[in-house]
Amino acid sequence: MQNIAFRGILTAITISATLTSSTIVLAKNDDSFPITKQSSFDDCGIIWSQAKENLINYYNQDHKLEQCKSTQHRLKEAQKSSAMVEFLDGQFYALKPKSWSILDNLNDEADLQMGNLSKEAYCIIMSESKIDYDDYFTLEEYSKLTSDFILGAIANPSISEAENIILNGQSAIKYELTGSINGIRIRYWHVSIDTKSHFHQVILWSLPSKFDRNKADYEAVLNSFNNRL
Repeated sequence: MQNIAFRGILTAITISATLTSSTIVLAKNDDSFPITKQSSFDDCGIIWSQAKENLINYYNQDHKLEQCKSTQHRLKEAQKSSAMVEFLDGQFYALKPKSWSILDNLNDEADLQMGNLSKEAYCIIMSESKIDYDDYFTLEEYSKLTSDFILGAIANPSISEAENIILNGQSAIKYELTGSINGIRIRYWHVSIDTKSHFHQVILWSLPSKFDRNKADYEAVLNSFNNRL
């Protein structure tokens, strides 16, 4: 009876696999929980065998079925917990919302990548040392330069008026951009931040139909951005 029930746990898991920099995340009913440290899998996700092996190993450690289910629940809740994530060797940090994961396939140049695939919520942070810019180069110029790169890469681009904001005492400029890539419409927030040693871009995006429901998470990321120095 226990073996039949245990196989039921395995077959009940609908797997949508996301390889992150630290965990393999398995999604069940749009929630996720970390099963193991990152292993090398192809994109087809031979994640099933790894998940099965981990669950079987856990079960074979003389844990009751109820304890196995309870552990899965605790792992899911832990994955949901918000956390501050450091980047650039701990110089800066930002919030990872509770339903997001660390990602590694959004932009090779980004210093931090995270999001929620099922919600179509994405964020990258790109930081550039001010050593590479003239002393007179301003935040306004940086914001215009970097937002123009996005506008040049999308079809039917549009951009809002610049909004000057303060994030934890740091000057920032925020734009909203829209456009399309390969026929898919995308809505962005592009935020440039001026810190003592770096200029930063925080780029957050989603499909237009899902953008508003992700706004709370986007705002939480922006309001958490800070400098440890």
